[in-house]
Amino acid sequence: PGVSWAKRMFPDLDPLEAQTKLSEAIFLASRVVEDDPVQAWKEHNTALRKKTDWLNGRNFKDLHFTGPGTDLKVGLADDHEWMGGASQAQNGVICNPNIPSEEVFTTPHYLRVEGHVSSTKPLSHQGSLIDEIRVEFKEGAIVDAKASKGEKIFKKVLESAIANAENNHQLDVDSLYVSEAFVGKSMTMKRWRPRARGRIGKILKPFSNLTIIVTERKEAA
Repeated sequence: PGVSWAKRMFPDLDPLEAQTKLSEAIFLASRVVEDDPVQAWKEHNTALRKKTDWLNGRNFKDLHFTGPGTDLKVGLADDHEWMGGASQAQNGVICNPNIPSEEVFTTPHYLRVEGHVSSTKPLSHQGSLIDEIRVEFKEGAIVDAKASKGEKIFKKVLESAIANAENNHQLDVDSLYVSEAFVGKSMTMKRWRPRARGRIGKILKPFSNLTIIVTERKEAA
């Protein structure tokens, strides 16, 4: 792994130690340190398959998420299938396309999202703080979006995604839904502070980007 990534994970270690520590963590999560890594992955895939078989056998209608400020139901697609771990490629080879892999996943239905979700931590978006985000959904659509701090910036991000879809991709704004939303790394501000014996210390203040992607809803045939 690169030094910058390693230092983000282990900021108190020097670069070489941070790289070594992160490498060890990656090898551990990837089961490389096992006496027989291939067998270890076979056993792990078997454990994941038991979970997907159990979930597929239940055929749940929706997933219900609750927590501080959150009460959200995400409906699952008809005939959805839970997957995870090893899968068969088009050439017939069984492989693990994602390593490390600890999760199982399935397909939600974008029209069956009901309730509200809230952020429990503040978001620094391009130098501006957005705090206590709360978004309410009805039939898969956002009907309300607010924040206790930085609400104008938060709504501007949503409106920018809608305007981009309408003006640059000629999509129907009345049929848009949020298909992806994620936080990524942005710029890092460098500052300096005086230290003992005439030295100076570097302070790194990272910022993040909030990205929202909208997609046009297709009418069922």
